Amino acid sequence: MEQKKMALSNAIILTSILSLLVIALQIIGYFTVELEIFTIALALIPICLGAFYGGPYVGMILGGVFAVTTLCLPSSWELLKADAFATVVIFLAKGILSGYLAGLVFGLLTRVNKIFASFLGATASCLVNTFVYLFGSIMLMTDDITIISGSDASGFKVSAYWFWSNASANFIFEFALTIFIAPLIFLAIEYLRRFIRKKYMKNKRHRYHRRPHYIEKSENNDIRH
Repeated sequence: MEQKKMALSNAIILTSILSLLVIALQIIGYFTVELEIFTIALALIPICLGAFYGGPYVGMILGGVFAVTTLCLPSSWELLKADAFATVVIFLAKGILSGYLAGLVFGLLTRVNKIFASFLGATASCLVNTFVYLFGSIMLMTDDITIISGSDASGFKVSAYWFWSNASANFIFEFALTIFIAPLIFLAIEYLRRFIRKKYMKNKRHRYHRRPHYIEKSENNDIRH
């Protein structure tokens, strides 16, 4: 019971810290990196790390925080004006699923190789974040393309082309950054944890399992000459 409480408290602390990092990175991405009209999802990196260490449900929470933060940024206001309900559904779906699948893929493949699992988990997160957005936008916001794009063009093909042409640059940047940085940070953390654990256990073993330097002999065992 105490172990479950400890695991739950650790998960809450991890989620809280990474949620702040998700918000900060997403705001930084909006003000520093400009590609087309959408915000770069720098927050995918802490989402992946949270999913790796906390599991799919921690990834879901972080993905939800990422979605809400993105909705509050000015880059999403045009979509919200066009169709607020569809925009909220799409953003929440892509954020939550990207975090959940990152943890799920990592959990399934971690027994094979942790680094390989982290790489594929980050890849799954990036793909889901972009293609759920594209699929949802094409399905739910085709009629709003004239409002969003500011042109008179309309229709399914025009909508699909417009959304992909504006999201492709973001996807390439996010994909390259996330699948490189997230596994690299994960590898560094794992190496540091292994080093600390090895050093701590070594000192503990020497401290509590030290043999005495000599054995005192009792008077009865003295050798008589």
